[in-house]
This record gives sequence, C-alpha cells and structure tokens, in this order.
Amino acid sequence: MEEFRCHTLTCRCGHRPTASLPKHAAIAYLNVEHRVTKRGITDIVKNFFNLYMALGSTCNIACRVSEACQPVAEQIRSYVANTFNFNIDETSWKNKAKRIYLWSFVGTVCVFFHIDNSRGSKVLKKILGPLFDGIIGSDDYSAYSAYHKNGKRQLCWAHLIRKFKALKQNRGSPDSYIFSKNMHKESGRLFTYRHAYLETDDCSRERLYQATTLIRARMKKYCKQYCDSEDKAGRTRARRTLKKWPHLFAFSFFQAEGVVNDYADSNFP
Repeated sequence: MEEFRCHTLTCRCGHRPTASLPKHAAIAYLNVEHRVTKRGITDIVKNFFNLYMALGSTCNIACRVSEACQPVAEQIRSYVANTFNFNIDETSWKNKAKRIYLWSFVGTVCVFFHIDNSRGSKVLKKILGPLFDGIIGSDDYSAYSAYHKNGKRQLCWAHLIRKFKALKQNRGSPDSYIFSKNMHKESGRLFTYRHAYLETDDCSRERLYQATTLIRARMKKYCKQYCDSEDKAGRTRARRTLKKWPHLFAFSFFQAEGVVNDYADSNFP
C-alpha cells in the first residue's frame, strides 16, 4: 500500500508551493471519499489532467486501491473484535438493483464497515468470531440477540425513546398514552443524570447508578403496570421493555464497583 504525503515548503521569495498527488491517487480519492461517479471521474481527469480514460479504467483503479487496503481493513476488524465495547448498526444498500446490507461497527478509535448479502447473525460471527466478550450497543434487531444471547448488551436509547414518542403521539388509548408519557419523561430524567456524569470529573459510575435507582424503579413499575393492558400497542411495548430490561442500563452498571455482577439479574431496579 502506498501513502502519499504532499509537502509544502516555503521559498525564500515567500511562496509556499505544495507537491501534487499522483493522478491515480486523485482518482481513488474522488471515487471513495466524495462518491464521484465513474463517468464524473473520467470527465474530471479529462478537464484537469488532459487525460482520456475509459470507464473501465476507473473501476480497475478502485479495485487496486481496495486490494491495497485489505491488510489495514483486517487490522481494523481485528481491533474491533477485541475491544471492550462498540456500537453496531446495519442498513440496506443497493448494488445493481440488488439489495445488500452495509454493517457499521463503531469503536472508540475506529469504524469498520462491511458489506454483505445477509442481515443475519452469521455476519456478526464472521466479523467478531463465534463469541464476543465485550459490550455490544445496538437496536433491538433479532440478529444481535441471536448472536449475543448471553452476552452484555446496551440497547440503543434513541430507538427506545423514538418508540415511546410514537406510542404517545398515536394516542391509541388512555393506557398507551399515559404509559408512553411516563416512560418518555423518566427517560429524560435518566439522561439528565447521564450527561451530568459525562460532564463532571468527580462523578463516578457508582454515583450514577445510585442517583438513577429511583428512576429505573419507576420505569419498571410502569412496565409492570401496563404489561396486561387492553391496549395492544402499549401492552406489547411494556412487555418488550421488561423482557430486555437487563440490556437497558449497561452504561450505568459497568466499571461501577460492586454493581457489575447485578447486570445479569433481571430483578434489579
């Protein structure tokens, strides 16, 4: 793999000339970083470099750059698979009208992207190995539960809050409205403490856990209160929240002395 460094030097006359990138490096940069189309690249190369390039040549250059990046990509994948915690998400991706999936593994210092035909848990096994020891942050998609069934997880609160808000705005019944309104309000209180923890140097995770005990207890009470509601939407959301309860508060449990072992106990408040 080649790395190009374009030095800038100061001349005695005061000018600061900068070396130019090789043309094939510019082509790869336009294609990958700025998502310029193949036809757009040939047009840029023609107008800026006075070179006539076939469309197939841009594809060949992209393939060569991709092959050169493979060792680095494998290092990033290995790092992600051995880190303590990271977030995962997947989204649909089209290739020649065929639906495939783009997976994102977001670590603390790097991000690993993987394109696959599958959206199932076998992709997670391929990237992370058969078992993962750390904490996975994700939405409630079944592939993560299937792969990390007995592992430590943190469900995405952005997804959860969105569902509570949708339930509230739908106003399907008094039960669903009151349940979602209370859960949404307690979520706001929870993250007020979370942000205070992040912004205060002397606030430990242990203190965060203790400060949010009553909030978590009230949220569990609401879920239990409405898990047998006659309103189907409210009942389903209450039951699913209770079912995933141990995975809702990993951010307040881990690295807190004397609290970590309670994570697997679904009875904790």
